Amino acid sequence: MNCYLSPVLKMGFCAGMLLAAVAWARNRLHVIDGWHRGSRIRAQIWFIILILCAGVAKAQTATGTISGRALDPANAVIGGAQVTLTEPQTNLTRLQATGADGSFVFRALPPGEYSLQVTQAGFAKVIVSGVRLDVAGANNIDITLQPAATAQTVNVKGTSPLLQVNDSSLSSVIGHAQVETLPLNGRNVIQLSHLAAGVVTSAKGSATQRQANYGPGFQVGGQRDNANEILVDGIDISGMELNNYPLAVPPIDSVAEFRVQTANYSAEFGGNSGAIINIATKRGTNAIHGALFEYFRNNALDARNYFATSVSPLKRNQFGATLGGPVVLPAIYNGRDRTFWYFSYEGIRQNNSISSAKLFPTAMERTGNFNGTGTTIVDPFTKVPFLNNTIPSNLISSVGQNLLNLYPLPNSTGSAAFNYVNAPPQSFDNDLISTRID
Repeated sequence: MNCYLSPVLKMGFCAGMLLAAVAWARNRLHVIDGWHRGSRIRAQIWFIILILCAGVAKAQTATGTISGRALDPANAVIGGAQVTLTEPQTNLTRLQATGADGSFVFRALPPGEYSLQVTQAGFAKVIVSGVRLDVAGANNIDITLQPAATAQTVNVKGTSPLLQVNDSSLSSVIGHAQVETLPLNGRNVIQLSHLAAGVVTSAKGSATQRQANYGPGFQVGGQRDNANEILVDGIDISGMELNNYPLAVPPIDSVAEFRVQTANYSAEFGGNSGAIINIATKRGTNAIHGALFEYFRNNALDARNYFATSVSPLKRNQFGATLGGPVVLPAIYNGRDRTFWYFSYEGIRQNNSISSAKLFPTAMERTGNFNGTGTTIVDPFTKVPFLNNTIPSNLISSVGQNLLNLYPLPNSTGSAAFNYVNAPPQSFDNDLISTRID
């Protein structure tokens, strides 16, 4: 079973352990006399919290920034204006005052849709809704405030910039609609990277194409297919032991969107000369939402393999569920507007067989008789052909004979190139789990 744990899960564990540690500390400090023992317990608690939170400070390369300036109608900057950033689905709110140059910037934002509210004395309040931020993206918005003697509100609908002026990299965003609706054979989200310019499928027999069960490899900009790097919520999941192909691709139902960066990406990305696949997983919101799914395939409409005598059996079930919402522990903790969780599971159960054609020694050939084969068998010691094209039994190794008996006898006479056709049964079971807490 492959289990993928989102890096933000560490933050969730950190928050949970912090609450538990505080409750435990209160209880312990209540019953322990003496400041010295209490101080030692406090030190132990903070040491545990520090260890748990150590992984949270990593660079989160899946996050983005929203920046801009507050301007008056004459395009003069407005310093000291109050800017409020809100994510409607989670009620995440951040406050900031514009600088002397009228600028503001909100960093380390997860992808999603936001609204901006700008207020300043003597000006009408401006609310910009529908500000879209893509994974690892940057959105720059200049907001013009109109003078107003009385309290007024101006509502503006945000738009995505046609030209990205904050980033020189070449990239394409595969959005939520494409991830959710485009058909995929095997439902591997990495296959959607082919929607980006310059991405092609790797040749058969290449490094990553040989990795079973993970879908096709791909090349970008002429680089090798094992030169790509795949990030999930800022964590590199590329497996060096699998020719740099990801160890466990997240379930497609847990993916919100991803960005394919093909050239000129910044220094925070690196280590490989190919593309950067930057995946952002879904997050929980204030509303509980989930889904159940099942995809079924069989051989009812399949054609017979040319070499097989019948249609090869196939039964594939791909199923799972997703569920997310706020962290609510009755009478203990209410995480609405603060803490959220999301869980995704996908299972695969596949039973099938693949026809194959091989050439094995016949019953006569196993005794050393090669009459009728059209090949002259020569004594390796004397270089003289054997009588009746038959190898004497005293020259046949008992070890070789025992190994030869392990091979099945021919079951087909349809071709000189092969005389044995079979379709051995095989199975593939896999489980993918994705969990995150914000």
